[in-house]
Amino acid sequence: MSLTVVPIGGLCNRLRALLSAKYLSEQTQLQIRVEWGSDAECKAWFDDLFMPIDTQYFGVSKRPVWNVPARKRNLFIPTFIRSIVGYKLQHDCYRPHSESPLPIETWRQGKHYLSTGYAFYPYPKSKVLELCLQPHLQSQVDAICKNFASYTVGVHIRRTDNVKSILNSPIQAFKDAIENEIKNNANVLFFLATDDEDLKSQLQADYPNRFITQRTCVRRDTLQGINEAVVDLYCLASTHKLLGSYWSSFTDTAAEIGQMPVEIIKM
Repeated sequence: MSLTVVPIGGLCNRLRALLSAKYLSEQTQLQIRVEWGSDAECKAWFDDLFMPIDTQYFGVSKRPVWNVPARKRNLFIPTFIRSIVGYKLQHDCYRPHSESPLPIETWRQGKHYLSTGYAFYPYPKSKVLELCLQPHLQSQVDAICKNFASYTVGVHIRRTDNVKSILNSPIQAFKDAIENEIKNNANVLFFLATDDEDLKSQLQADYPNRFITQRTCVRRDTLQGINEAVVDLYCLASTHKLLGSYWSSFTDTAAEIGQMPVEIIKM
């Protein structure tokens, strides 16, 4: 009679899974609990970042140790533990594009478990607007956005470990898009979010007085790093247009929150 959903991956992957779970609960009145972990991929609990969004059929809580995804490195022991405590069906690290559809109708009988970093159930893009930042984070966003011009373009450049973004969205392609924006509007400013601090310095040197950005620790295995990522996300969403990276859930989520045009920079 219930479903436990454990979001995995980075911040925006987790938000996709959470919003899928919330919308599914609204459509089916199935009792769903999202158990959000704080780990190396996203070192923050949900309520560190966002205000509560619990409803009659849906809630978010801190993930207990026995509900971590079962993997080789933990010898799949969590699967065994969950079976002992009554979970009927378990779907670990579910990928909707490469696996069979989930048996949603069977979830009405017994306890079930799902871990995923994907939108396992389609939801309207407007659902993301139900997420409200904690006040101290919203204040940081507001302080940055007050420096925006009448036309400010968001720039999200994903580097480090995202090979597809690096290969398909090269820096020169971003520079070409930036120069095109300047050509079309001489007063344009840019808000830059990237996980490459050297690149921030480079772009600020190449385009003086054009870029607004945070100086961040870029590490997602610290609470500070995740807080700064959330601030970047909502600042991007507050711009008028987004130049985004290929194969990036961060770009996609910023565009959904801001309900604004997005241009994916791609070779």
